[in-house]
This record gives sequence, structure tokens and C-alpha cells, in this order.
Amino acid sequence: MSLFKKESFVSHSGIKLDWKIECDALFNTDYETLAYIIGTKIAFDQVYGIPTGGLRLAKHLKSYSLPQHPYNLLVDDVATTGNSFEQWKQEFSELAIRKPLIGVVLFDRTYSNLPNWVFPVFKLAI
Repeated sequence: MSLFKKESFVSHSGIKLDWKIECDALFNTDYETLAYIIGTKIAFDQVYGIPTGGLRLAKHLKSYSLPQHPYNLLVDDVATTGNSFEQWKQEFSELAIRKPLIGVVLFDRTYSNLPNWVFPVFKLAI
């Protein structure tokens, strides 16, 4: 299985795209390393994954959570529009009242349309 595929598909947000980032191709060791990168750069208390792509990343990030940190973390694997982050922020609004949310996405293909509280690990630059 390849991480990047040249194939047509419809994204979670309903957009027809002609290439795909297939995060199922990532191994647990890849997620462990990505969690290390994120966990050593961003301080957070609780971590929540956006279903379904963010759940695997959230699982690996749990060991980096520390209750004294002032933020909760919302994660996903790929962002195409950024809408999932806004939708799930509302879903977790009760949690955000106690501690504000910071978002992290592994791959940003939104062309700078991510909400300003979401940070990409890898960003499509062209």
C-alpha cells in the first residue's frame, strides 16, 4: 500500500479529488514517531481524535498528555477543507470551556484554509 495514490475519490467533505493521502499505509512505528514530533512540540492535557483518521494518532499521543497543561488537543490525519476541525470543535465545546482546543493535522492539503488554531505537521505548499 502506498501513502500517496494517484486516483480519483470523494473526500470526507464531499470534494472530488484526483489524488489521495492513504494514511492506512502508515505503520505503528510511523505513528509513534509522528506522536513524538507532536508531543515534544505541543503541550496538552487530553487528546481527542477526529473519527476515523485521527483516532489512531490520538491513541499514540496519549502518552504525551500532562494534566497541568492548559490546552486539549484535537487531531486528524488529513485536512482537505478544515471543516472537520470546526465541526468537532463544536462537538467538544463542553471540553473547550474547561480548556481551549489546539488542533494538529498530519497532512494539510487545504491550501491555507485551516482554522488558525490548527497546525499541520506536513503542509502542501503548491
